[in-house]
Amino acid sequence: MKVLFVTWDSGAVDYLTSLFFPTFAALAKHNVEVHTLQGTWGDDAAVARTRNAAEGLGLHYQAVQVDAQRRKAQMPQTMVRMAREIVRYVRAHDIDIVMPRAMIPGAMVLLARPWLRQQRIVWDADGLPADERVDFAGWSPNGPAYKAMRAAERAMLHVADSVMVRTARAAEILRERAGKQGEKLQIHVIPNGRDPEVYQPNPAHRHALRKAHGIAPDARVLVSVGSLGPQYYPGVQAEIVARILGEDDGAFAVFLTAQHAEIQELLQARGVDMTRVIAKRVPADQVPHWLAAADVGLALRQPSFSQQAVCPLKVGEYLLSGLPVIATTGVGDLDTQLQDIPSYLVHDAEQIDHDALLKWLKETIPASDEAQARCRAQGVRSFSLGAAVEKTFSVIRSTSPLNPLSMNGEGARG
Repeated sequence: MKVLFVTWDSGAVDYLTSLFFPTFAALAKHNVEVHTLQGTWGDDAAVARTRNAAEGLGLHYQAVQVDAQRRKAQMPQTMVRMAREIVRYVRAHDIDIVMPRAMIPGAMVLLARPWLRQQRIVWDADGLPADERVDFAGWSPNGPAYKAMRAAERAMLHVADSVMVRTARAAEILRERAGKQGEKLQIHVIPNGRDPEVYQPNPAHRHALRKAHGIAPDARVLVSVGSLGPQYYPGVQAEIVARILGEDDGAFAVFLTAQHAEIQELLQARGVDMTRVIAKRVPADQVPHWLAAADVGLALRQPSFSQQAVCPLKVGEYLLSGLPVIATTGVGDLDTQLQDIPSYLVHDAEQIDHDALLKWLKETIPASDEAQARCRAQGVRSFSLGAAVEKTFSVIRSTSPLNPLSMNGEGARG
């Protein structure tokens, strides 16, 4: 079985190498050969890094590069170019299933569809991108851009043989949006998965990192991984750290982010002792070591309509590492996933009861072996690579052109 995964991004993100490539490599054990076609405005170095990562796992990868400065102006031409490349690649490699990720690759596949008569389509919807732009980018729900994206979304729901989403709520929303087609639409909830052999409690890494950075073995360490854009409440995270470090003379805070300068400025403005703060960007393969050295993970995110469809990758990493989590309610399926394990759920990040949070930290951190085990068990259940691979394989197998039951409501194409 051959699958063509189609994606579109800047090349500055590592989701392909850290999230999808491990899944694709594991699918090879099920005789599924995944090829990746990446449309990107990343530079040659970014493409080379991605290609090396793919080749290191024995995966097929091809990039279609566009000019970063003119990518918006040339988007119509790029869409046509990518559609042609999809058709060419499918024919050259005898692809069975085309799997576009998110909205723009989905639209590219829609353009290519008249020439994809024998191939099935599995759409990795990956959230609600049009609604996310309304929530965070100032788009109007009545504007032409939003309506165009929603039209593409509806078209994909009607032509796809299967749809993959990250949360149960996303499945409900897309089924409703599909209209009558939604009654027979195959929608599968497949959360982001991480390798539990990589993300796990590790006393050796914990000891080594703490010793290297002057952190006492019994010090409380908070960690925040990933982007610190406005929707992640960087100011609130800084305030939490300021309160905790102010109350606990031995506590440390670690921010592994590309926005390290911004968080340092926010912390300094609050008078935080910066000798107990580590803020920097680290390679993806070092993140598990840092999590092993921490005690609790920060995962604040602004809840909104679009955020019901996201599966925060960092939460899975925290849980697999045995870390209790401080998170916001109303994001993805976290309300239920964090319900029965050590966690602190924030209902309104702008109105945090810092006294209650500090009390919880003192009572919970450092976590007991039993608490660590409960966090990790939930991580394995909900966020492990194995679970993601098995569910993805199930979708591919059920959608295969070789499976007579895989046809959508329209019947066979071609």
